[in-house]
Amino acid sequence: MQSLKQRGSTVGADLNLYAFEDFGRLMGFDEVYAFERRHAR
Repeated sequence: MQSLKQRGSTVGADLNLYAFEDFGRLMGFDEVYAFERRHAR
């Protein structure tokens, strides 16, 4: 994580990161998006 602090990016860092879509699913954003679709005006 030092590279994130020093460079402001994880690009090139030797880290195991989630793909953006997988991270969003893990954090529950699928349910948020579904809620927004049901209640959007």
